[in-house]
Amino acid sequence: MRRRRAPAAVLLDRLHRHVRRHRPGREDEPVRPGTPYGRHKLAVEALVRGSTVDHLVVRLAHVAGPDQPAHQLLPSLASQVLAGQVRLHAGARRDIIDVVDVVAVIDHLLGARVSREVVNIATGYAVPVELLVDRIEQRLGVRARRTVVATPPVNHLVCTEKLRRLVPAVRGMGFTDHYYAAVLDRYVTARPLLRTA
Repeated sequence: MRRRRAPAAVLLDRLHRHVRRHRPGREDEPVRPGTPYGRHKLAVEALVRGSTVDHLVVRLAHVAGPDQPAHQLLPSLASQVLAGQVRLHAGARRDIIDVVDVVAVIDHLLGARVSREVVNIATGYAVPVELLVDRIEQRLGVRARRTVVATPPVNHLVCTEKLRRLVPAVRGMGFTDHYYAAVLDRYVTARPLLRTA
């Protein structure tokens, strides 16, 4: 019997907007990216999936870590809180995951030689952005005025069944509806989330 090889290519993609709005989106369901960037990422994913190269495609939730670019979600929210005014989209929710856990999950997938698969790497818990702002305010000791903008509803729920099947160690990573708070506590501190240069 031939031993399975580890994938030669790993594509880090992002979670895409799912067509079905009221249940967690699976990897094999149709998606509808809402931006040109999202459509480009999905097109790149299709090229990789259609190639003859052994590959692994991972779709990442909102990754949190140190020194993030200013335009990303958490640095943007932290900057707005510090400025005293935050703009929020009505009903918006985000699945937040620590970069340390992302690396650990990818390491498990590569160690198991998972290939020619698309895998959502997420906690499975989409947190209302208001709760993210609450926690950021608490960490920074600042209260900001909030402006809520009406936007079309979007499904931010992510199915993690495949991830949990392929990486049983995920069960010990603390992915619960309160996981995000520990992640924010780790990165929204005296050391800024925001990249300074």
